[in-house]
Amino acid sequence: MNVAFDLCHPAQFHLFKHLMELFRERGHGVHIHIKEKDSLRALLDRGGWKYAVSAAGGKRSLSAAYASHLKSYMSFVKGLGVELHLGSSVVQGTAARLLGGESYCFSEDDFDVAPAWKWLNITAGRVVRPSALRFEGGGRRTIYHDSYHELAYLHPDIFTPDESVPRRYGLVPGRYAVARFSAMSAYHDRGESGAPEAFQAVLKEGLPGDLDVVWSLEGGSGDRVEPWDMHHVLAFAKLLAGDSQTMAMEAAALGVPSVRCNSFAGRIAVLNELEERYGLTFAFGPEKADGAVAKVIELAADDSSVEEFAARRGKMLEEKVDFLDWMARLFGLV
Repeated sequence: MNVAFDLCHPAQFHLFKHLMELFRERGHGVHIHIKEKDSLRALLDRGGWKYAVSAAGGKRSLSAAYASHLKSYMSFVKGLGVELHLGSSVVQGTAARLLGGESYCFSEDDFDVAPAWKWLNITAGRVVRPSALRFEGGGRRTIYHDSYHELAYLHPDIFTPDESVPRRYGLVPGRYAVARFSAMSAYHDRGESGAPEAFQAVLKEGLPGDLDVVWSLEGGSGDRVEPWDMHHVLAFAKLLAGDSQTMAMEAAALGVPSVRCNSFAGRIAVLNELEERYGLTFAFGPEKADGAVAKVIELAADDSSVEEFAARRGKMLEEKVDFLDWMARLFGLV
């Protein structure tokens, strides 16, 4: 069987990287098409994967970007005999209907947060979503799972943090924080607000206990942590602070507390579940930046937080499944 993946973000590579390996190990053809984003190409190159880059590019309207990426993806898969189209891409459903094969689109986004995704993906054969989003419905084509995307690559059965990695960067495990700020340039970021300067200032001015701060800035300068090392660095951090939804989810999967400040606070179901049910992350709107600052300082000063958040993570892992195993079973790989 030939399987095509359309990857549009580094997080999508992490979500599918082990699944791609399983398909390849079982003798299936794995074909990868990507839209350039941040470190995506570097991660694929590091893993030795062959891929094609989308012809879509530049600043375009949403409809023009969709049409251009769809054309590129269809050109890529045409003639490959693809039977399965997998990704979080909105173009694969249309391509599958026109060229053949089944499509499965994976998403953790609320329709309210990413409304265009809902309508552009109306052609998808099956839509795979976490149970935290069950309240939105979705009909018979929607498959729900009791997990998170991040547990496809950061579940303890899959990922073992290596303490030597942060030490290579001169970091002492448990004695630093990670600051991650996004560029707020995605289509779903339009009209939204990231973390205000007041929130970032506390990280620049210094944290209790003289914690070092590792800066990760999307589309800008920051402390140079190679993208394939970041999860090891994050795993041994005292806390994560910033405005990134993806890294807040990753921190929760690793049992690292995170404080997020942006206008998406309280509006993302999977993060609300991680905050309200498991206490692994904390969200504040830009108008409540003072509260976010206070939470960062509280976590930085709390020497008992490692054990507490490990216990909270343990509860989450008891109630959620290994998402890689879940996907492997869905596609008959185990």
